[in-house]
Amino acid sequence: MPGTRSPSVRSDFPGRAVAGLTALSAALLGALVLAPARLAARGDSDLADRRVLVEDLQHAFVAYWRSGTSEYPPDLARVVDYWTRYSVIETVITAALLVTLVVLGLVLCRASSRGDVSAPVTRRAVAAAGAVVWGCALIAVWNLTASIQGAAAPFGALLPLLGEGNPNGALSATLAQARQELDRPTSTGAPPRPPLDAMVDDYARFHVVHAVVAAPTALCFLVVAVVLWRRMTGAGRDRRGTRTVRSVAALCVLLSIAFGVICAANVATAADPEPGLLGFLEGGW
Repeated sequence: MPGTRSPSVRSDFPGRAVAGLTALSAALLGALVLAPARLAARGDSDLADRRVLVEDLQHAFVAYWRSGTSEYPPDLARVVDYWTRYSVIETVITAALLVTLVVLGLVLCRASSRGDVSAPVTRRAVAAAGAVVWGCALIAVWNLTASIQGAAAPFGALLPLLGEGNPNGALSATLAQARQELDRPTSTGAPPRPPLDAMVDDYARFHVVHAVVAAPTALCFLVVAVVLWRRMTGAGRDRRGTRTVRSVAALCVLLSIAFGVICAANVATAADPEPGLLGFLEGGW
């Protein structure tokens, strides 16, 4: 019937695909916000409350430090196990969200480049929607990196929570002792320090994982930039399309450089983790 479809949107515009992918993205985003804490709790619903999680971690850390062993006491093991489950669940949901956003972004880009949208205002709206989708995808990449770190090095990922809130006297004294131990030069005859060594190892693992994730991410952005550059050289005289491809390619190059720098910084920290851990315990995470 005439008038049932806007003249600015052609019949081959993938409206159903866009609507379905948008709905799936919204559902996954909701799951990312609500599901990890509840699913990871496994009946221990107290830990789903961030305030309780922080307090329990801080109390358990004091007991761990005083134990003098590298083995986690039950209270700390409970918190670390919870955070491992939380991070694994978050990783799975974030990965699904990232794939959905990438597919949606590609669908919008192809619809725009093929001319499925003819009116300038609608075309700009589709382009703006694509930009928002790709921006959300970049945030998902960052969140995925953090989730993988939390799953691979949960204790290292929990360390920032030790400084949250107003640490009590016992925690402040414990952190001060840890700083003193880290600041003390190590020697062959130095006494063992199992809790601190375990902290250093997990802190180093935390940064190794970040480097391992950042390296292929930087490579992927570089590959995308090269592919887009080649496409731009064969785009002919379509100035609008060439300008868009050039902008996206430049952004991919910048992102590749940024993730390369992140990778290098984390490799350096993992190679010599004690100064970094000391800086964190002094409030410079």
